[in-house]
Amino acid sequence: MLRKLIKKHYKIGLIGGSLYASWALWNNWPAGLPQALMAAATQFVLSFFLAVTFSAYIQWLFDVGSSAISKFLNVVVGTNLTALGLLICVHKIMGTAAILLTIAPSMVMGLLGSVAFYFQAQRSVSGVR
Repeated sequence: MLRKLIKKHYKIGLIGGSLYASWALWNNWPAGLPQALMAAATQFVLSFFLAVTFSAYIQWLFDVGSSAISKFLNVVVGTNLTALGLLICVHKIMGTAAILLTIAPSMVMGLLGSVAFYFQAQRSVSGVR
């Protein structure tokens, strides 16, 4: 299954990973080159992983919801809290200097993406075009 997810989503993972790694490098530059490079590498790996695996995770969270509101809460709150926890923990372990500033762009895009996913999935379930 992981191989299938990687094959399906690796391009978005590479693009997102590169963009967010660049942001992490720039944002952590004042802490010194070694720490900035570590933050960038950490963010690249996390962004790639999240892009590849969260497509399946978000669909699963949508599918287990029993009503429109539970599906919305599962998708929007569930994915974003999971991502937030993962990003903060891994960046903390890796010694990233400015964690919240480093992860802010990916969290904003993740929030917008999960809301968009919910409305698109809800529309396809209800048959509205």
